[in-house]
Amino acid sequence: MRNFITDAACCGRRPKGVKAGKLRSRPLLLKKMMADRGVARFIVAPRGFGKTSLAFEYADSIFDFKDVFWINGQSPCFLRDLDNGVVVSRLFEATARRSLAVFEDVPYLDDERSDEFSRVIDELLAKDWEVVAVMTPALDSFAERQNDRACIFARDLLLDDAELEAAGAKPRDVAASGRVPSLVWGGEEGVEILAEGMRSPDMPAEIQLAVFVMEVLGEGTIEDVCQFAHGLKKDTRRFIEEHYPYVGLDLVDECFSAHELSIDALSRAFHGVLDDIASRAGSLGHDVLVSRLASMLARRGRFSRACALVEAFCPRRRRSVWIEAEQGRYLALGEVASMQRLFDSLGDRPSGLSPALLLGTAVRLYLLGDRAGAGRFAWRAIRHPHCTEELACAAALTAHACDSHERADRLRALLENAAARDFGQGGALSHAARVRLCMSEGLAQVVAALDEAGPGAWAEPAY
Repeated sequence: MRNFITDAACCGRRPKGVKAGKLRSRPLLLKKMMADRGVARFIVAPRGFGKTSLAFEYADSIFDFKDVFWINGQSPCFLRDLDNGVVVSRLFEATARRSLAVFEDVPYLDDERSDEFSRVIDELLAKDWEVVAVMTPALDSFAERQNDRACIFARDLLLDDAELEAAGAKPRDVAASGRVPSLVWGGEEGVEILAEGMRSPDMPAEIQLAVFVMEVLGEGTIEDVCQFAHGLKKDTRRFIEEHYPYVGLDLVDECFSAHELSIDALSRAFHGVLDDIASRAGSLGHDVLVSRLASMLARRGRFSRACALVEAFCPRRRRSVWIEAEQGRYLALGEVASMQRLFDSLGDRPSGLSPALLLGTAVRLYLLGDRAGAGRFAWRAIRHPHCTEELACAAALTAHACDSHERADRLRALLENAAARDFGQGGALSHAARVRLCMSEGLAQVVAALDEAGPGAWAEPAY
């Protein structure tokens, strides 16, 4: 393989992104590449679809790496020589033989540069050279300039049934969204490559935001996506459906079913860029966007994923706000462990917590078997300057349930005050306080106190 332009692959070396042992033969795609060798072949897909590997296999199979020039489009030298109009002349100076020119990772080109690059392709083809251009979908502006070109797009690069079977998968169980080469062949590294492509500036912000929402939710409707990615036009939806099959967008049924990446992978991919993406493509700040996505996940029963999302993307203050808003839902459904893990991410002794949040933490810790921790948070709630009498009653019930002898007189006074009031739905908290006060008087008194409560109290968790 011949060197051309600084930073291009040197003779005898694999081009950037292609590793020994990672190449796999794809005969059907090679056949498509060979169908018309007299036109430019464009390989257009996001990262992680094996574009470079296919170009490399073609150079190996057809040219045995002889008379192959691999041009790195990301090198500043490529744009320099393109602007100076010397790409073709430099190639022809290097050899008089019919050769293959592979333009890898073609960058964004404005109209003038796109016209020049199209002229380069035409001149090379006129001299019986072969040309392969590799790029991501948003950078492909050559449909009209090269109207006779042969294209291989993302869906062409998806693994077929035979390739899935060779990888140990059952084809009938794998949708198009799970047939991306890097996901099947690349392991964790392949996931990282695909995720990294989602944050690339090659992808327009409105597409990045829509893809992020679909990857977070895993499945849903276009209407779900439009709640967060405002102004998702029909052309953009078609573009996503065609070029980003890993999100499984179906415009006929107006739904999506993505190959769901982990929150850790999404966090690494979008770290430091989500706020900019959200501000350019939507009307929400990234922490509000994430909070609302997490609440949607929680409503759908994806409790652990919702908490992981908030922990990964939200600052501490926003995390505490979300916990307070959602802790009732989690408690009512018995999902306390994931919520407590999220709370623990705030630090050993977080400050600025509301009495409601302190109380919720006390209840979670009690249910998780940490009575000492539950008692401490219950007392923090009681002592909070903004604690209401109703919250103080609930906190006192929790502290009493922890068999706390600390400030027993204070606890009894709080319970007596609550017993004489009408706190909670159907008076549930007040009834619970009366029961607690009777527990030292014997079983008959406890049963009598329980019988006093009406149906409205029975369904309340506190009761």
